[in-house]
Amino acid sequence: MLLDFLRIGRPKIDLILDSQNPTGVKGTFSLYGGWTEHRIQRLECDLIKVSRGGKLEFVAPVVTRLMAQRIQPKEYIEVPFNYQLPTELPPLQKGEVYKLQTRLIVDKNMKCTDTDELAAVHPLF
Repeated sequence: MLLDFLRIGRPKIDLILDSQNPTGVKGTFSLYGGWTEHRIQRLECDLIKVSRGGKLEFVAPVVTRLMAQRIQPKEYIEVPFNYQLPTELPPLQKGEVYKLQTRLIVDKNMKCTDTDELAAVHPLF
């Protein structure tokens, strides 16, 4: 369907980070329904490192939540989020950042994504 290809009217995911510190982050996954009903298959979030030039490096899985529920048009769902950062995270080099990459997988493996930078993780090496 053309609307799916153009990402028009599909559900949206947004990770709202309420607090960040060097040991962990807390917040809420906010799910927004699209123009039509969709079946949510799962919610995934990974910790990644982004280097200069935009190169992504997987660091650790944060959450995989199987959901098997429906989201109605324009419905709003909140899912609490709390993550303890790994203690052995290497310090960042100049130009690198840690980010949380969130994916909401709905009907027919359609993915809705969100990426949030972690501001208070580790200082430069």
